[in-house]
Amino acid sequence: MEVRERKQQEQETLKEKLRVKWNTRDFTPKEDHTNILTMNVFFFMILSLSVEALIFLIPSVFPESTWIMRGVMLFMIIETVINWHRSYFDTDNYVKAELKQKHFPDTVDTPADWVACIKCQVDRPPRAFHCNHCGKCMLKRVHHCFLTGSCIGFYNQRFFVIFCLWSTITSGFCLYLQLTYLNMDLPLNTVACFTYIPPVAIVQFFTGYLSFGQTLLIFHFSLTIVAFFTALFFFLWHVFLVYEGLTLHEGFKRIYTYSGTLKQHVQLIFGSYLYIPVLIFIPYRFELVGDGVNWKVRPKRVKGQ
Repeated sequence: MEVRERKQQEQETLKEKLRVKWNTRDFTPKEDHTNILTMNVFFFMILSLSVEALIFLIPSVFPESTWIMRGVMLFMIIETVINWHRSYFDTDNYVKAELKQKHFPDTVDTPADWVACIKCQVDRPPRAFHCNHCGKCMLKRVHHCFLTGSCIGFYNQRFFVIFCLWSTITSGFCLYLQLTYLNMDLPLNTVACFTYIPPVAIVQFFTGYLSFGQTLLIFHFSLTIVAFFTALFFFLWHVFLVYEGLTLHEGFKRIYTYSGTLKQHVQLIFGSYLYIPVLIFIPYRFELVGDGVNWKVRPKRVKGQ
């Protein structure tokens, strides 16, 4: 009897816990939900484009050089994923308490030009900012990227730039494959070009003018266009930031305190001009110029001088 009563009490307790859990559900979106969603979108596009191109499109578009073009496609996908992986790991950008001890071993107060972060409980150097999504202060924080689920900062900006470059090339090549394949049955120089619009494609599908595969490819074509222009925008945007030597915050606020020559800007991101061709194909962690803590301040202009 005691065992039965104890089991009943445990069951009632479990029911109460489940009831309380159900009644106190929180439907407000969390900051990390956006990271998870966009990262899943990225992997969906990579996998779907890979399968579509390697199995269906390349054999039809390049019948005589199928295996060569499959190798080219695989190479572009691998480069994109590897540089995404390099951009994803932003732990080197974390501002830790040991950083202040390294540069100011005998200082208790916040050093000059440094800022005390209330959330992280650490002192952060110039150009470092707190990220609410990552919950950390980042060295030379450029911006938070939801696609990689990480902050782009001092140590991983070079890989993010190359990632955007390969994403643009890969999605552009896939657009060419999709457009060439669709043009075989739906010529762009005829009225059939309107079928490339997704709502029109749905109507054509239900009226029997399009197959399910063609309709699916048109929708995928539309998503690839979005991916291409998104990657191109971020690539050109970061090229501009590298050229000006700015972060996102500095660009919006027009803060040119740390801007120097183009050569200095490139060296701060990539380490050297000679490293750039290597980094495009081999994302190796070359030693950077600087440490993300000490910055050369641009001299102020004085009127009349």
